[in-house]
Amino acid sequence: MRRKPHLLVLFESDRPLARPARHRLDCEVVLLGRGQRRSVATRVDGKKRMLLLELPDRRLAEAHLRLQKQAGKWVLEDLGSKAGTFVNGERVAGSRVLEGGDRLEIGHVTLGFELLVPSDPASVDLGVHPADPALATALPEIEQELADLAAMALQPLPIMLRGESGVGKELLAKTVHRLSGRAGRFVPITCSALPAQLVEAELLGSKKGAYKGATEDRAGLLAASDQGTLFLDEVSDLPLPAQGALLRVLQESEVTPLGTTRPLKLDLRVVTATHRDLDSLSRQGRFRHDLLARLSGFTLRLAPLRERKSDLGLFIPALLERHFASRAHLIRFAHPATRAMFSHSWPHNVRELEQALRSAVTLAADGPIELRHLPEAVRRRRPSLSADDLRRKDELFGLLRDNGGNVSAAATAMGKARMQIQRWIKRFEIDVAALRR
Repeated sequence: MRRKPHLLVLFESDRPLARPARHRLDCEVVLLGRGQRRSVATRVDGKKRMLLLELPDRRLAEAHLRLQKQAGKWVLEDLGSKAGTFVNGERVAGSRVLEGGDRLEIGHVTLGFELLVPSDPASVDLGVHPADPALATALPEIEQELADLAAMALQPLPIMLRGESGVGKELLAKTVHRLSGRAGRFVPITCSALPAQLVEAELLGSKKGAYKGATEDRAGLLAASDQGTLFLDEVSDLPLPAQGALLRVLQESEVTPLGTTRPLKLDLRVVTATHRDLDSLSRQGRFRHDLLARLSGFTLRLAPLRERKSDLGLFIPALLERHFASRAHLIRFAHPATRAMFSHSWPHNVRELEQALRSAVTLAADGPIELRHLPEAVRRRRPSLSADDLRRKDELFGLLRDNGGNVSAAATAMGKARMQIQRWIKRFEIDVAALRR
């Protein structure tokens, strides 16, 4: 489907709990300025369709900027405002042609010019999702993927969530459980944390005396998931024998604890998560292909935060309300801090954003969050990556992920010296240690 230009109101530094808004530019002119509240209207001036946007920021001029479609391009013009208009951190002198992905700043408001798959309605306020906050997004493509996930939550099929560490896979797994309406518990298991010699006992359960150290009967984690949802985080870390045991349980819908012969019937729903390429691991014989087929009822790839910065205006208020519920409405941001957050690549994803906000709010006390309150990694300005750099970063990350963080293997695959790979790892801020876990 052909993408269309959209203008997104992403974040208000003075009102961080205000959610984003998305406006499809089915017009020839956009006028944006100060108003008493957020408002949007359309009118026809001669033969031109106009979109009128007002934002409640006292720093804005009543008529602050104009966007106009010219020869198939959208051109931004600052209308002589005192506060000025910034695109990607640079003040606009006169006019400027906009490109998809440009970030605009007027007063203490951050906006985005994006080329997006169109969806209805043309203008929408992106508040809390009616089904679950974790399903909210400013981006229509991700919106559809999350809607598919919500629909699948009502079915008993297994769900696999793929994505980098820290993108929120467990949060979405909990959402699936809530939406499913299943009566049992949500049982999360971090597969890499299971004791290597006792994985099967932990999963299946055991009878007293079943093995050395089994001093009492123990119900396994699978039995604890009966009528509920079993969440296997980093399922690629399950040893092959445990993979076989899990496959038998899923095929037979029953579990036989170690040291017993009588199986227990199970009614469980399985959600798995991984940052590894299970298809590649399966080809290498490191993950059972029959188990992979059993777990892949519905697969969703969660985009990293650097690919969905337009959702910062949804993540930030959600995190502030989660951790500072009683005073979230009092929190404010100095605009340099906002600019730094939208400029940062967030290599550790939403988990990194969460920790940055928690520490910043604590350091700011009763004042606004200043640039100095953010972690040094967020404050530091970096040169933007070119399209070639982004492609190289994605290729390198994929190779490191598929090879468990093995730098030498990535260097061989790319035909580069190990030293060059190390330089790229540092420049692209790839967490190799996390890929080895």
